[in-house]
Amino acid sequence: MAKGCVLYLAGGVDGIEDYPELAVHVGGYVTRYEPFESKKGGQWIWTDSRIEKAIHFRDFAQAHEFWTTAIGVRPDGKPDRPLTIYHVQIQPVPDA
Repeated sequence: MAKGCVLYLAGGVDGIEDYPELAVHVGGYVTRYEPFESKKGGQWIWTDSRIEKAIHFRDFAQAHEFWTTAIGVRPDGKPDRPLTIYHVQIQPVPDA
């Protein structure tokens, strides 16, 4: 039986490769997320290749909510969801 879920950054939106500070996280598990730092221009996401280091969520719904949570509104009037710059896979945490 799985022990919750994690977010794996499987890819990014078109053009992410032009932002190496963001592209470097593709292929990693989210270990820390400080979304309001994205508005200040600082580092706002941390990843690791090891699933055991990832933030663990109780289920798919909680992981999806975390991925899509808005921190305000963008200048174009749409929700500001920094983490959605990434394509994610919500993966179950396997038993050890």
